[in-house]
Amino acid sequence: MGWLNNFFGFFARDGTVKKVSRKELEAAVRRSGQQVQFMEFALQMCIDKIANALSLANYETYNKGKIQKGDIWYRFNYEPNQNQTQNEFLAALIGQMVKNSDGALVLMHNGEFILSESFEIDRKAFRPNVYKNITVVGGLQLNAVYQEEDVLHFTMNDSKIRGYLDDLYSEYGKLIGGAIRNYNRGNALKLGLNIGTLFDQKYGEAVVEIDDEGNETTEYDLIMDEMYEKRFAAVLSDEDSITPLEEGLEISSLVQTSANTKSGAVTTRDISDVIMDVVHYAADAFSIPRGIMKGDVADAEAIRDNFVNFGVRPWADVIETEINRKLYGKKHLAVGSKFKIQTNTILVYSAEKFASAGEALFRIGALSTNELRDKLGEEPIDEPWADQYYVSLNYARADGSGGNQKKGEVEASDETHSV
Repeated sequence: MGWLNNFFGFFARDGTVKKVSRKELEAAVRRSGQQVQFMEFALQMCIDKIANALSLANYETYNKGKIQKGDIWYRFNYEPNQNQTQNEFLAALIGQMVKNSDGALVLMHNGEFILSESFEIDRKAFRPNVYKNITVVGGLQLNAVYQEEDVLHFTMNDSKIRGYLDDLYSEYGKLIGGAIRNYNRGNALKLGLNIGTLFDQKYGEAVVEIDDEGNETTEYDLIMDEMYEKRFAAVLSDEDSITPLEEGLEISSLVQTSANTKSGAVTTRDISDVIMDVVHYAADAFSIPRGIMKGDVADAEAIRDNFVNFGVRPWADVIETEINRKLYGKKHLAVGSKFKIQTNTILVYSAEKFASAGEALFRIGALSTNELRDKLGEEPIDEPWADQYYVSLNYARADGSGGNQKKGEVEASDETHSV
């Protein structure tokens, strides 16, 4: 547990014992807490979970209701820009949306999507917002001023969540520091030095030197200084050692005092429990099931469904909506030209578990063969029949018509086969 020792600076790098005051000890804990950044760790865990899930989604583009694999499709599925993969871009995008109260800003440049590192917004009520002082990767600040229609601006309704968590964790950090102090206090080796009267009489009166202010240093003082500065270092080291003791001196081990922990014993579990509380609070803020953060396998399917529905889909909806209103617009959306994020591909369906549901969806004409294969993670079949829809002869229209087709007959109106 060397990292715990670093919190208190109990051992110096050369192996000697460092004597620190209570104030120095508390200051070391505060500095170490800033370096470890438990809150940042919790936030990054949530960001990674959301970004990794979004990278598994399918980003589809439609032209008048038909799937079209063009530039926008390629950019969002593989390479948003020449320097980033889809995974890298999504991780940075979600990170900006979480950590920046103004959300994330994406510039469109030569058909590529460039994520800015910082920017300022001049908000307007009756005119488009203006974006300025934009900095991109590498610290390059752009002189150009962008209008609202020239950028993609992604924000969440709870974009100020980082500030709320900061306030919570500024106090919660004290609990983490207290748990660490409890561990060290409860597990530190406590030694006592018994000084007999014989030693005091023998060395206490022998004056070795007198300083300019008239203060006397006895042989007793020199032996005590050496004892604390050198000999105790050998005793406290993790190596075998021999420590000479003058007559009248005796080192004894004091009874260890157990820290006040919920388990009744001083263990690192008390520290990790407090840290996991921080992670859980962050997960709750982002509607991520705690089981996802812990890797629970019990009721895993329900946990994954909740994660996709409540923890991922809201982010996908924000991205989808902004791209549709900026890159497509009202006229194109009205005729079925749009950008769509298929979050149902995040979950991989087992063929045997999906068989009954898949067969039912197929026989009512809800999904084609290729759409079913897509949900199973399989490649599509390059045949016209694999993209057609079939219905069972057991089904008829609600108005009573269309129920007398012969087996294999095709209705021209909807290009749906009956089987």
